[in-house]
Parts: sequence; C-alpha cells; structure tokens
Amino acid sequence: GRWTESESYLKARSERHREAGSNTLVFFVNRWLIRLYRTMGDIRSAQATIENSLHIALAGGAVKFELPCRAEEALLLLETGRLAEAQPHLDRCREILAAGEDWRGLAGRTALVEAVNLAANGNRFEAEEHFQQAVDIFRQYTLPWDQAEAYEIWSRICARFHRGRARHAFIREKLTAARVAYESIGAGQPWLHRLEAMERRLTKNNDVGATLLPDNLTQREVEVLRLLAAGKSNQEMAQQLFLSVRTVERHITNIYGKIDTRNKAVATAYAFRHGLASPP
Repeated sequence: GRWTESESYLKARSERHREAGSNTLVFFVNRWLIRLYRTMGDIRSAQATIENSLHIALAGGAVKFELPCRAEEALLLLETGRLAEAQPHLDRCREILAAGEDWRGLAGRTALVEAVNLAANGNRFEAEEHFQQAVDIFRQYTLPWDQAEAYEIWSRICARFHRGRARHAFIREKLTAARVAYESIGAGQPWLHRLEAMERRLTKNNDVGATLLPDNLTQREVEVLRLLAAGKSNQEMAQQLFLSVRTVERHITNIYGKIDTRNKAVATAYAFRHGLASPP
C-alpha cells in the first residue's frame, strides 16, 4: 500500500533496464507501473506508460508484448468512456488471438476488455459471459492479481444492471471473490481496504443522499459530473439541469477542486471508478 514509494522504485528499475537496452525487462516493469497507476487513479500516467510500452513492442515487432499493451489501452479508454478510440485496439487484439496463440493467459486480458466493451454497450449477459471467461483463464494460468482485478472491474461495470438488494448482493459476491484472490497470495491490508471502500461506494451510491457521496460531493455536483462523463457540453448540461451556464461552470470548478484535478478525462475516469456514472 505504499503507492508513492512503489512508483519511485518501479520507475527507477524501468529506467535502469532502458539504459541497459533490455526492452523486455522494461516491458515487464511497466506492466506493474500501469497497474499501480490504475490503482491510484492516475489515468494520465497509466496511459503514458501504456503508450511507451506499446512503442517498445511495435519497434521490436514483439506481438506477444503488443497484445497486452493493446488490451490495457483499450481497457483504459473504455473505462473513461472513449469507446470509439478503444475499438481499433480491441480489433487488433482479436486479430492477434485469431492466429491461435495466447501466451499463457494473455487471452484473458482480451476477454476482460471484451466484457467491458459489451457492458458499455448495454449487453449485460454477453458481458457477464466474457467476465467469467476472463476469470477462468486467469485461474487456469494461476494469475491471481489479474483474477482479483477482473472481479473488481466486473463489480464496478455491471453494478448498473442491478437494483436494490440484488445490486448489493451482486457487488458483495464479486468483491468477496476478489478478496479471496488477494488473500490467497498474502496481499497487504491496503488492497483489502480498497475493496471495502469500493463496496461502500457502489452499494450506497444507488440509493443514498449527498452526505454519503465520495469526497464530499453534493448530489447536484454528481449530476453535473455524470453529464460531464457522458460528454455533454456546459450549455447542454445547463439546459438539461435547468441551470445557467455560469452555475454549471461553478459546479465543475467545485468538482475539480474536491477530486483534485483540472482534467476532464481524469474527472470522467473518477466518475466511472466510483460508480457515479456508467460508460455511454
């Protein structure tokens, strides 16, 4: 759970491997950096690291490295609502897998992306099938970190298809499965605390007032954030919420201040990560 210390350590290792000309080791270290940034909610750094890794893979013609890079890029784009941008990366993953090679479980990453893409387009049952496929692949190849992450994303992305007690039961089931995966490898308490916080956010967001919303956001700010994540302009938000454009701008400024960003993409990712909005 010492995220900043871990970031410094991994970046230093990546730089040493780069200086030594070992692109393979740079790639493996970067995969942990990407996971770390996603865990921290640092979408910008995660995307920069993914693009750096993809450049390495393409420059060396390493298709087995290109596949996970494409999958991570597509996953990040989908989770931030950029479905059209994610599609070429997903198509390339499908093309690579069609050749018959999955490099010991990397097909699971593509199955995970397929699941998120299907859920984003409202295809609940197909999405559930692909989430289960991803989990099965990760379990088959003993990839507990990927397995736990898949359950986390499953709970977050598909919670919107459930209501009331069914929603609570669904979220608890998936996050309990993630907890079991983390505990099986002795993951530190911060990883388990994250699951507890995630469960509280996802279950309470559906039917509680503003006092229980993350980072002291008000209900009106959440409404603005949800429309922001949907790609609405300030004028469109004002019309839909029956507010002035100036009031909408003030709400956006307040939101950015509370979640510590000045970037629309980061705010969109925050909304999806906390279950405040769903991919369009």
